[in-house]
Amino acid sequence: MSLSWAIYAFVSGACVALSLCHVQPMQLPVGQEAIPKTLVYNGSELASVRARSHKEDPELMSALKRLTDAAVTLLHKGENWTVMAKARTPPSGSKHDYESIGPYWWPCNNKTWEVDHKNGLVTAKCNDSTGLPWVRHDGVHNPITDEFDSKPNQLMSGAVQTLSAAYYFTQNKTFARKAVELLDQWYLSSSSCMHPNLNFGQMIPGVCDGRGIGIIDTS
Repeated sequence: MSLSWAIYAFVSGACVALSLCHVQPMQLPVGQEAIPKTLVYNGSELASVRARSHKEDPELMSALKRLTDAAVTLLHKGENWTVMAKARTPPSGSKHDYESIGPYWWPCNNKTWEVDHKNGLVTAKCNDSTGLPWVRHDGVHNPITDEFDSKPNQLMSGAVQTLSAAYYFTQNKTFARKAVELLDQWYLSSSSCMHPNLNFGQMIPGVCDGRGIGIIDTS
């Protein structure tokens, strides 16, 4: 199940944030802000807020400081935000492949369970020595999921948004360079890039190696 289109869609979404770093000037009256061409954020509202920040609007200055402080902190983070950082190797044999575990799934106990399977519900007896197959406990987050790729992916994408916004409002290119660095590390660098698929997204030990719902990891 190749979901490369999903990855490309996510990259495009991340680049929407970075598009703030490449504002194309428009022919506007002197004193007006150029409106950035964005797909997610409202460009007119962004320009209006930036214009107010230039006038040191007191209602915005504290928020701007929080934004830039967060961006400065991110300049020193992200070294391990890559699919290569996980301890486990996916069934493909390559750490370049994205892998995550369904967040509400846990090792079974000594009972017989009905477990989700790609062909529907099947009855399976628990193997007490391995804890397989895993079973669902709705709403109970299994912390082991943070040891796979979903957590660093979330951290990376959130950082890109923060850094891009900080660049837009301050024009500090250091923030833009860091955002580009994080995207390059996750998607493009040959040594650390993620292969363009989600074949092993939201896998369930003892049940399946991956599920289509894994696409939500990158939403």
